Amino acid sequence: MPNQNQPTASNDTKTLVTVLLLIFLYPIGVIVMMLWTTWKLWVKILVASPIILAILAFVFLMVLAALNPSGNEGVQRAQCMNSCLKDKDNTTCIKLCSNAGTNSK
Repeated sequence: MPNQNQPTASNDTKTLVTVLLLIFLYPIGVIVMMLWTTWKLWVKILVASPIILAILAFVFLMVLAALNPSGNEGVQRAQCMNSCLKDKDNTTCIKLCSNAGTNSK
């Protein structure tokens, strides 16, 4: 049974602690703000928007990288050139590697 006389943090104290955490330890401050304060929802979303935007940008870039078929072209050309080092007629092989990269566009 909880003690009824235990002091609880006032709204001013919660606000002060939350603002300090938002300034010095932003990610922790966002979590504390979401769970501990009684601020309005639009204020919480506004304060957390940099994290929300960063997550959306990361997801967008990962999807964009996955959908870009020509993004690996340089890697494939480098692998082809490395395999040409083992070939006896490496000048022909290098020409084929160079042409393969320009013909795919």
